[in-house]
Amino acid sequence: LKQLASIRRERMKRLEAVESAIAEEDRGRMADEWKAEHEALVSAWPEIKRRLVETGDVACPEKEAFLSAWEAASEPDYVARLQALPAEAKAAGTAWLQEIVDAARMVQRPRRALVTAWLRKIVDAAR
Repeated sequence: LKQLASIRRERMKRLEAVESAIAEEDRGRMADEWKAEHEALVSAWPEIKRRLVETGDVACPEKEAFLSAWEAASEPDYVARLQALPAEAKAAGTAWLQEIVDAARMVQRPRRALVTAWLRKIVDAAR
């Protein structure tokens, strides 16, 4: 679990980098609909981050399934171990992360969908 806490901190850094890049985008070239959503997301980020940090962990069956597969894997390297997990374990891990996101109740539905999509991309990138 210590390694997973370290991984979580790393994911938060990556999420912050994504948010930073989005915040720096030129809004002048965006359609009004996207501009409003962009500004809402950027302004909501401090609260999103606070809630993600405060939420911590969530106990759920998906967590247990993922951790069981994680502990059974023999690869010593994090990335290799994650890549070697069966699809069901990866899906359980993704569902566990989604539980954490949902528990944070961080933002209104449209913005939550964007944050969820970001988190899924980060998880998928590790596969």
